[in-house]
Amino acid sequence: MSLPIIILLIVIGAVVVLLSVVVVVAFVRSRRLAKVPALPPPCKCPACGSEQMDVFLSGLWDGEDSAGRGTGGTSQIGTCKSCGVHCQHLSVWDNDTKESRYESRVLTDEQWQRETGSAMRRQREASEQPFITGGQNHVA
Repeated sequence: MSLPIIILLIVIGAVVVLLSVVVVVAFVRSRRLAKVPALPPPCKCPACGSEQMDVFLSGLWDGEDSAGRGTGGTSQIGTCKSCGVHCQHLSVWDNDTKESRYESRVLTDEQWQRETGSAMRRQREASEQPFITGGQNHVA
């Protein structure tokens, strides 16, 4: 064999080995990063334990924990279809354990009004608006 062919085979072999190492490292890293977080528990009524909820409001919230660090999570407010109790289901990010904590509580009538009052008012105002048809003028 001539010297150029030997050099070409060495270069090709080195490229194959290098690509193999890159593929193995990428596979190992993707497996490590691909861990799926645990699913949150279903919303359960704190009064009767039913999972049949009529969710009225849901969304994200943010704030600070007792140590003044930023935290946040999700909130769902609704009515239990089984017993009719108004309740709230929260997820709260715990900065110490680096995991979400889930809490459920029964809302008093005053808390329900405070939490849902503005949304009910917006829904009522929207329902009172006349229907607008894509820029066409109609005379009644």
